[in-house]
Amino acid sequence: MAKQGRLKSFSIKFRPVCKYRLFHYIVKRMRYYLLRRFFISLFLIWSILTTAFLVLHLSPGDPVNKYISPSVPPDTVQLIRQNFGFDQPLHVQYLKWLKQWCKGDWGYSYSQFRPVSAVLYEALPNTLELTVPSLLAIFLLGTAIGGISAFRHQKFADRMLMNTCVALYCTPVFWLALMLIYIFSLQLNWFPSAHATSLFADEMSGWAQFRDRLSHIALPIITIVLTGTASIARYVRENVIAVLKSDFIKLAFAKGFSPLQVFLRYLLRHTQLPLISVFGLSFPFLLGGVLIVEIIFAWPGMGRLSLEAVMERDYPLVLATTGISAFMVVIGNFIADFLYVLADPRIGRHDDKKNLA
Repeated sequence: MAKQGRLKSFSIKFRPVCKYRLFHYIVKRMRYYLLRRFFISLFLIWSILTTAFLVLHLSPGDPVNKYISPSVPPDTVQLIRQNFGFDQPLHVQYLKWLKQWCKGDWGYSYSQFRPVSAVLYEALPNTLELTVPSLLAIFLLGTAIGGISAFRHQKFADRMLMNTCVALYCTPVFWLALMLIYIFSLQLNWFPSAHATSLFADEMSGWAQFRDRLSHIALPIITIVLTGTASIARYVRENVIAVLKSDFIKLAFAKGFSPLQVFLRYLLRHTQLPLISVFGLSFPFLLGGVLIVEIIFAWPGMGRLSLEAVMERDYPLVLATTGISAFMVVIGNFIADFLYVLADPRIGRHDDKKNLA
């Protein structure tokens, strides 16, 4: 009995140590993998920003054209160009801009006449307010619909769900947004058709402001979720159907596990790597869909701001919005790489062996 008690206390003390050592081992193994991905991400952001800078400055015209008229003397035009810094060579402008960016100075907006950081401070939270809940809802609904469709393979529920997903996947985002506005805003009058808040939202109480904001954000999020869930559901369905043919799944059903228990205990574990891949790849498409949604619903976010900056040839604001979008995409892929290593430590171990070789 005393021996069994010692063994039991040893096992109780040993389990946390094993978990700590396993976590330390994973972190140690994946440090080279994540460091390499980090420097690759920095290089990608620099490449995107440099390409955007060259495209803007090599295209015909400049922001000075909207401040002058044919009657303005050439000396005045030259003075305005000097104030903007456009009289300097391209490489000098690039190095000056890169130095300012490294210091955290994103410049001054030509169209809004205030610092770019102040403009982004207002627009970025609005875009995150759309993208973060939409991304979570897309993966939760897509995983649930894909799992249900896989368990009802070749049945009525499977055909109905997949036909709906294909129809939503083929539907243009702008058309779906316009139809939702027509039905739920113009006909039923359930939700507002545009903007982020009502005209007199500042005069409302806290709970009334929250309800007003929720009513304005409902249609944009529904539009993004409907178009994004379809691809995730079809992807999950194909992976779950492939795993359902495995022997250990048949054994789990033979032991009396319900379909929900099998899905949560076994199927999600074997479909998490493909889902992580889709998570990293969904950021560019999600930002593209948010751009269209923000324009249609007049949502004051990064997508609408970037379009207005391009139309106004506001170089500092265009570069800032491009940099933020590139950063969000790269961070999404970096998070996917990190989740890859946590889900399967052999990935980081394989990269370490290649680096050591």
